[in-house]
Amino acid sequence: MRAATLGIAAALLAGCHRTAPAPPLRPPRAAAAPPAGACPPPFGLSPSGACRSASGVPRFSHVFLVVEENEGLDAIVRSGKAPFLGQLIDLGALLTNYHAVAHPSLPNYLALAGGDTFGITSDGEATEPDHQVGPSHDDLGRQLSRAGLGFRAYEEGMPVPCDPVDARLSRYAARHNPFPYFLGMQATPLCEESDVPFASRGGGFLEDLAAGRVPAFSFLTPDVCDDGHDPCGGDPVAHADAWLARIVPPLLASAAYRDHGALFITWDEDDGKGAQNQVPLIVVSPLLRSPGLVSAVRHDHYGLLATIEDAFGLPRLARAATAHPIDDIWR
Repeated sequence: MRAATLGIAAALLAGCHRTAPAPPLRPPRAAAAPPAGACPPPFGLSPSGACRSASGVPRFSHVFLVVEENEGLDAIVRSGKAPFLGQLIDLGALLTNYHAVAHPSLPNYLALAGGDTFGITSDGEATEPDHQVGPSHDDLGRQLSRAGLGFRAYEEGMPVPCDPVDARLSRYAARHNPFPYFLGMQATPLCEESDVPFASRGGGFLEDLAAGRVPAFSFLTPDVCDDGHDPCGGDPVAHADAWLARIVPPLLASAAYRDHGALFITWDEDDGKGAQNQVPLIVVSPLLRSPGLVSAVRHDHYGLLATIEDAFGLPRLARAATAHPIDDIWR
């Protein structure tokens, strides 16, 4: 394991003014250790009593990944515009040396879902051949499905399941939903079954969460107002923070999260002003070493995909195969 710079997040946030603080969150309850012999291959029991992969990543029961839009580290951590995210940082871990892998949006989403940008260097809809990923390339959704674990992409504003084109009236951007771009996914019923609107009668994310129906992996995409992409009559960072303040508390209160779950919140890319494409990654989990961790170890979108695949015992896809997983924040 590479050495990490770990400290209290409050030190990094010192001097920041936070406006309109959100209601306080409870610290994550430490996950109970599994009984002896309860770690199935390829996992082993760590000295701390958690099931871990050979790479040091814990075995998660459920993973929730939220992808926000177009902000660098300073805009989120030091601007004072995101009081709820500040609470999550205090409760969880902040990775300050985390990087997107490309510009603009779409290649980053493909990297998170498939481990590569596949030569795609611009945004476009999933009906356009030069923005599609060929059928020989796998994706995380199909990996999870074949393993019997299940996945669901919850897409805010998407009018119909597995929608490959934008819906501007409902603020849905197809480029923020990577799974329909994989032709292998499009060719199966899995896309319409698992790539679904965030809110739908009887089957949206919050309904599935309350009913205990969320699968092992949930990919959560806000619309272009709630992800901070567009101003939408206000400050984009504050708008995204307010959406998270509505969605995350019931997630953290759910059995799926409390029982060895993990929440990852990141940004697809920075605002284009920095040379390093550096974005925040915030992690909240009962399996963290302690609340308020700050890690300066370098990671990127490929490493996040590798972390999720290792956590579920899946083979790594494409460039995730050689990426460094997030291994320095767990107990």
